[in-house]
Amino acid sequence: FDVLSVVISVAKRYDIDVHAWVNPYRISTSELTATGWDKDYTDSIMYLPSGVYFNPADTKVQKLIPSGVQELLENYDLKGIHIDDYFYPEDIGEADSTLYKAYKKSGGKKDLASWRRENVNSLVSAIYLKVKSFGEDKIFSVSPAGNIDKSYNQLYADVYSWCKGGYCDMILPQIYFGFENSALPF
Repeated sequence: FDVLSVVISVAKRYDIDVHAWVNPYRISTSELTATGWDKDYTDSIMYLPSGVYFNPADTKVQKLIPSGVQELLENYDLKGIHIDDYFYPEDIGEADSTLYKAYKKSGGKKDLASWRRENVNSLVSAIYLKVKSFGEDKIFSVSPAGNIDKSYNQLYADVYSWCKGGYCDMILPQIYFGFENSALPF
């Protein structure tokens, strides 16, 4: 039973466009046991208190996610792809330190925060290019956290660069707060 095919079929009858929603890095909110699919990605997975994530710095991950987007676009008549705000987890700590040390050892000049933002930017750009390879009419959108400072400094989501072009077609910030929120009023 292919749920997405059914959704697309019914949506077409009502002239509704369907976009696939992808969480790029978050695998689970709780620890997983080896299921077989992840055996090729053992070194690419981070187990953190907040959940299980693909490591944004890992080159295998940088290829896996756009290939998943390609699979969706090849097999389904989607209007676009949308990614959620799960970029670097807030509790990342030093989970990516081995890859950062390797980057620095190979001559990398960026500080940790800039390097992390570049990892996310590379993925966002790769997904954008993959989506556009299926037609300029395909849409790629991103939902960063509604707090742009938090997105930039804690999740390493460089919304500023994305808005300049070449990264996505639209930004749909996640605004889970109202007019009376003292920290971030709408």
